Amino acid sequence: MLDRLEDAFRREAEFTSAASHELRTPIAVILAQAEEILSGNKKNSDYKKAAKVIINQSKRISFLISQLLTLARDYQDRFELNNEVIDLGILINDIVEEMRVIAEPKRVKISFADGKSFKINADQTLITTLIINIISNSIKYNKKGGYIRVGLSREKDYAKIIIEDTGIGISKNDTPFIFDRFYRADKIKSDKSFGLGLSIAKWIVDSHKGNIDISSELEKGTKVTVRLPIDL
Repeated sequence: MLDRLEDAFRREAEFTSAASHELRTPIAVILAQAEEILSGNKKNSDYKKAAKVIINQSKRISFLISQLLTLARDYQDRFELNNEVIDLGILINDIVEEMRVIAEPKRVKISFADGKSFKINADQTLITTLIINIISNSIKYNKKGGYIRVGLSREKDYAKIIIEDTGIGISKNDTPFIFDRFYRADKIKSDKSFGLGLSIAKWIVDSHKGNIDISSELEKGTKVTVRLPIDL
């Protein structure tokens, strides 16, 4: 019991420290831009530019808070799945259609080659988040003119989802840690990433008693394979 308590305190300390660190940067940017606006003697174009920066950073904070709330439920072991029968093929197709709009500015093409569509018993909100997080990463770290291929098939009692891209890839040294919360490989660190997407994806898969695997090679791309039990 003492070991469990110590682990719980350690996880809470790590979570608080990492969350504080991630929030510090966008807040600092917002404060700096607000001070610039209040200083006066600026052109209208400067005010608009500062306001745009504040809006973008506010969106980052909003997104981060949403992700943190999801993780906080897991830390407190009080998240219950809301399982229902969902058509996985239809769900993935709808997500792919929506993500194409996000991929378009980078000229990244997304294709969905599904096999025979079938239904699974799962939490639709979480499965949607799972797929969006993986595809978002594939878009974010892809190359201009690259592609993302999404596949769906049945493997015995599991639904198998494969998401493969032509992105910058992940080094072998970083791969073992890619699911750690707030972990970001040096190759992909940027102000656009919080290091939360894949950790949340793994938590969702684990919650559904499935498994997730990543194979990747620098400058050649990444392949994510998710297996979810059809009947949970």
